[in-house]
Amino acid sequence: MHDAEIAAKLLNRWQRNDGPGGAVQQAVDLLREGGLAFKHYFGVSPDTSDEFIDGVEIECLTFDDGSRVLRLNPRGAVSHSIGWAAVAPLLHHAEEAGHETPPA
Repeated sequence: MHDAEIAAKLLNRWQRNDGPGGAVQQAVDLLREGGLAFKHYFGVSPDTSDEFIDGVEIECLTFDDGSRVLRLNPRGAVSHSIGWAAVAPLLHHAEEAGHETPPA
């Protein structure tokens, strides 16, 4: 199990219990307190569709084992928060870190 899988479960549970627009930063701080080392990135991608006219917010936590947890949200739409998704580390990064990756 990669760090991102653990984080996604915890972040999604926190989000469900706290409701839309909940204190994501508190959940991220809780991951840090739990000893997970990661970098936190946030950005906005412009979108030309009618549904996401203001763009899409992209939030990503990148963990030391190379795994990532991502979520995308319509910009400014607090009630439309989408759950976190875990992404396994790239094969070469996992081998460098000494982790085994499952066969494809």
